[in-house]
Amino acid sequence: MPQQQTAPDTTDVGDVFKARERMHRAVLPADEYVILRLDGRAFHTYCRDLNKPYDLQFMADMDAATLALSEHISGVRLAYVQSDEISLIITAWTPENPAGQLMFGGATQKLVSVTASRAASVFNRLRPTAPIADFDARVFTLPTRDDVRSYLAWRQSDARRNTLSMLARTVFSARTLHGLSSDQQRQLLRDNGHEPNTLPARFRNGRVVVTTLTPTTTTFKHGNTGRVQTVETTRRTRSTVPAPNFVSGDGDHLIPAEPPTL
Repeated sequence: MPQQQTAPDTTDVGDVFKARERMHRAVLPADEYVILRLDGRAFHTYCRDLNKPYDLQFMADMDAATLALSEHISGVRLAYVQSDEISLIITAWTPENPAGQLMFGGATQKLVSVTASRAASVFNRLRPTAPIADFDARVFTLPTRDDVRSYLAWRQSDARRNTLSMLARTVFSARTLHGLSSDQQRQLLRDNGHEPNTLPARFRNGRVVVTTLTPTTTTFKHGNTGRVQTVETTRRTRSTVPAPNFVSGDGDHLIPAEPPTL
């Protein structure tokens, strides 16, 4: 009779592969600010047929993706969106829990993959007739609140340069703009009756997510006693508003305080 074959023992094999996975596993420190930035992949092509210099529907859909990340990614303390880019400021600590933990224990691969996939799924669901959009993500940490302020000012300065450039390209030819600095483009626009500062603040400065707490009451019938009861609750809603001027420091109140151990 043929010998009965037994299934191979894969325990050791699995351990080998898991050990290889751990070789490239990076974990973020829980006592620093986590900066997670997402970018639309090849969006210079994706946005080619959008309204210029800005597209309100595109902005609304980017806002929706940012709101979804604020809702589903644990520890997001501040979210900033401009153009096709989203920046999340994440902390393990909160005023209520100064010794908290990062989502996924701070594992970088899980953080960037889950965040990018969530942003893409929300964004694409809102744009069913558009090409499929991808987002890439990168993550790093900053040690101090001042560093976070500098980071946000850097990204907002980039937003303003891009805004100016998009307006200029809408009005003038590439040949006319070739070699001109941002200041020269701005002056050229003004000389021809186009004031960059009249563009919507949401477009020029980007947007941030804010949380509004609204007191409300809920009335229900108790299942056991049958008594009608009314309780006071607080409704938490998130929305996007024009970002403050991070460059001048007007947005400092939005940056979370450093943990007590710093």
